[in-house]
Amino acid sequence: AKGLELGSHRKPWAQHYLSFYLGRAGLNFEYIVRGTNTYVGLYIDHDSEDANLAILRALRAQQDLIERDFGEPLVWQELPGKRACRIRYDLPAGGLRDTDQWPEIQERLIDAMVRFHGALMPHIEKLPR
Repeated sequence: AKGLELGSHRKPWAQHYLSFYLGRAGLNFEYIVRGTNTYVGLYIDHDSEDANLAILRALRAQQDLIERDFGEPLVWQELPGKRACRIRYDLPAGGLRDTDQWPEIQERLIDAMVRFHGALMPHIEKLPR
């Protein structure tokens, strides 16, 4: 996508994901591509489960604004039993197994990340450090 910088400096990995640090400890944007599904997310893994839940809940307090700016509902995951939390957007279709759709999947992932980043960053920047 034109003007996209998000993660563009990263070299390809053999894993099914690509994550990049956004300047705040414990917060990473991620592209995930699995066999039959793809999503973009914000992975929250700071010092402790309590700290992660506090970040997720602070952002979730702005859920209506964030989802309005993104343009679609997001999935807000506390991930019980794990230290981390996640906010994600599941793309409607496509994954690694859909090789004939890779160019379209890539474009949809980039578009989703641009919108996701734009909707979340103003709220992330207001979080206490």
